[in-house]
Amino acid sequence: SGGEWEDLCAMKDQLAELFIVSSCEIEESAPASREIRVERAGGEKCGRCWKYVPSKVSVLNNAVCSRCAEVLRTPAADFCP
Repeated sequence: SGGEWEDLCAMKDQLAELFIVSSCEIEESAPASREIRVERAGGEKCGRCWKYVPSKVSVLNNAVCSRCAEVLRTPAADFCP
């Protein structure tokens, strides 16, 4: 229904994490067609989280995505009280 579509659109930034995929996009024309399309992700595989990203960066001798790079650069003390 329209309410379900609106719910998905409201949480579009979290859908990739929810579906455990590299990325997720919502097309505005989809409510009329009620179509779900799955495609292989492009890019390079991150050595830490295994998501496919357009490009990787080098941190601590590892080629990782920008999200993992930020985690690896954060001192452990920031995670443990």
